[in-house]
Formats: sequence, structure tokens, C-alpha cells
Amino acid sequence: ALLMLCALPIHAWGLIHHKIPYLLSSKLPHKIVNDDLWFSSLSFSIAVVFMPIYYLILGLTAGFIFSWSIAGVYLLSVIGAGWVALKMRHAWRVWTSRWRASQYALRKDPKYSRAKELSNQLFERMFTFQSN
Repeated sequence: ALLMLCALPIHAWGLIHHKIPYLLSSKLPHKIVNDDLWFSSLSFSIAVVFMPIYYLILGLTAGFIFSWSIAGVYLLSVIGAGWVALKMRHAWRVWTSRWRASQYALRKDPKYSRAKELSNQLFERMFTFQSN
């Protein structure tokens, strides 16, 4: 949690700069296709095409306003911050899911204990099926 707190400014920098491409690749496919089967493929294709164009626009804008060396450093910081933002988002989801699981375990929730019991039974059946 302390590492996540220390990386929060980098995470914010990445979120600010990647909000437009994220919205474009997540919202536009829903307007183009109605089939959920094609949504992830179209979303990935839009991101693969649009992200280099977006980085090019950012780099050219920074290069014309400042200098090309500053534009290079700026682009590297934006790309690195995007990677950190992605990893932080994943770490946050893992942390919150583990937190919820620990809270269910502490409350002795019957649904949680039943789900854990069924999960253990399923794994036992899978391993006995594979060994036969």
C-alpha cells in the first residue's frame, strides 16, 4: 500500500494523459458493433491504431512548443506513466478483491464458506479426473 501511495503522482500523470485513448477504445466499439463477441477485438484494434497516432500528436505538439529533446523526455514520461497507471490499476483491483475476501472470511459469511467449500470440491474432482 505504501508503494501505491508513493507512485500516486506517476499514476495520476498516466491517467491524465491516457484518458482520451482509453475512452476512445472503450466507448467507440459499443457504438460500432452490437455483438459482445467483437467488442474486445475492435477495442484492441482501435487502441493499436490510435495510441501511436496519439503519441505522435503529443510529441509533435511538445516539439513545436518547446524543443525536440524536451518532447522526447515528455513522451518517455507519458509512456512510462501509462505503464505505471496500468500496473497500479491491476494492483488496486487485486488488493481490493483480497480485502473483500478477508472481510468475508472474518465475518464467517455462510455464502463465502459455502463457495470456498464448493471450490475445493471442484478442484478435488478435477485432480482425480486428471489422474485417471
